[in-house]
Amino acid sequence: MQVLNKRFKGFEFWDGAVFGAFVALEVAFLTAWSWDYFDDQYWNIVSRFIAVPVSLIGAFIALTTTRFQISYNRNNDLEAWRAVLPLALSELIRISKNGLLIAADQAPAGSSPHELLKLSPEALKTLQECIRSSDPVSREWLKVLVARYQVYYVRAEELDQSPPPSEGADGVTHFNTEREDALIDWATFFALVEHHFEYARGVSNQCDTNLNTKKISSSLKFHLLSTNFDKRFNQRLQIRIDRISDGDIRHFKFSRLA
Repeated sequence: MQVLNKRFKGFEFWDGAVFGAFVALEVAFLTAWSWDYFDDQYWNIVSRFIAVPVSLIGAFIALTTTRFQISYNRNNDLEAWRAVLPLALSELIRISKNGLLIAADQAPAGSSPHELLKLSPEALKTLQECIRSSDPVSREWLKVLVARYQVYYVRAEELDQSPPPSEGADGVTHFNTEREDALIDWATFFALVEHHFEYARGVSNQCDTNLNTKKISSSLKFHLLSTNFDKRFNQRLQIRIDRISDGDIRHFKFSRLA
């Protein structure tokens, strides 16, 4: 049914070409049939009127052919880049995990945020090309993903100057506000990366319009299973999730303050 809807949504290139050829043949047939009924002066006038639409039809066919070729090449490019998009997303999943570890002060000793959060040029190129060729919905989500990565990458390097978390007698870990924000940011980034996988694997033709915000809290439990967060952090996390609960993309775009 989906194929039929697409088929009859409007003339495809070859439908238009066949239809145009049919009309041209009909016009030629009628012209030949009526040739004997009019003198040469009449046909000189008619030929001048025919020349204009013929020129327009020729230009239209050339334009349609060009648009068809551009669309064909664009689709081929998109399929090629989508084939390797899961690899780029897997790299971002690793980066989001490292971001959580850095925020929780659990990163491997001797490693720097630059090393743990660095995105390879190949992955970045894949994201850029997918943004260039994807549908409008997927394009906007991919742009959000790249923008969030860049901002969180810079902020992670500033955590070196932030006091480490402390653990209370009851086993609860307490983070300062800066580290709490970083934890929530990287958990959100993890959910954003997950949001693109069905599109990357070809399960759907575009990214879902809304993000599943439940994955924000689940990423914290998955990557920091041994960490027992205090009540304040859990409240702040819930407030953040409630604020963006509908998963609309406008919550994740950076906008200029009024």
